[in-house]
Amino acid sequence: MSAKALNDLARLREEASAEIERLIAFLDASDPYVMTGLELDDGETGIADLDGLLEQVGTQSWQAGALA
Repeated sequence: MSAKALNDLARLREEASAEIERLIAFLDASDPYVMTGLELDDGETGIADLDGLLEQVGTQSWQAGALA
């Protein structure tokens, strides 16, 4: 790779890094609930708990070969 190409790549990486930092700062500033933990639990589950996992992958028992 030529020196110019490497310099261009380094510049693009710096610009991308600065843009990522800008976007993260925007998200942090625009959503205080995320930063303070004030979001209410509306009863929905996610994949981080067993119910959410079962919603994502189903409840099939692979050992029994039938639905659990």
